[in-house]
Amino acid sequence: MQGCYLAKYQPAISTMGILGYAGFVIGSALYFIGAKINRDSDETLINLRAKPSEDGEKYKIPHGGMFEYVSGANFFGEILEWIGFAIACQNWPSFAFAFFTCSNIGPRALQHHQ
Repeated sequence: MQGCYLAKYQPAISTMGILGYAGFVIGSALYFIGAKINRDSDETLINLRAKPSEDGEKYKIPHGGMFEYVSGANFFGEILEWIGFAIACQNWPSFAFAFFTCSNIGPRALQHHQ
């Protein structure tokens, strides 16, 4: 849905005016910040997996990076990515995708926090 809309119907940035350009710049920045947070927090979680030589604890609490501020930093990063994408594209399919991403990942993040 997003690819079809962007390929066929999305106006060029030059026809969007200054507000469209500002939205594109801000949205792109949010997208890349969210991608960085998501990537770093996924790497942190992967490094927490138990090694074959370790016995005992099966769950470890992640520390560092955005985990110092939110318990589900990977969820936060992904939500930020798609909100940034929606702001950059400024079309209904991207806003719908951001909304449904928040609707899906938001409750998972809250449940994970408990």
